[in-house]
Amino acid sequence: MKTPLKVGAGETAALLESQLATLREELICTPAAAATVELDQTTRGRLSRTDAMQQQAMAAGLAARLSTEIRKTEAALDRIADGS
Repeated sequence: MKTPLKVGAGETAALLESQLATLREELICTPAAAATVELDQTTRGRLSRTDAMQQQAMAAGLAARLSTEIRKTEAALDRIADGS
């Protein structure tokens, strides 16, 4: 069994800050994939539009999960700052 790595509050905060920066970068990149799907039948086939709408929904779900993770990380950083 592995021995857990002991990390101080300062190191934990630094790791959480790094994770928070990464999550925010990922969230910034997500809206491009969640852009409005054009439904003009002359430019795209039915299956392509369906595929695009599915990708849009998946991107919206990813953005929601990233936002939740950002809130959790910020809450953890607040708890570290408060000493609790």
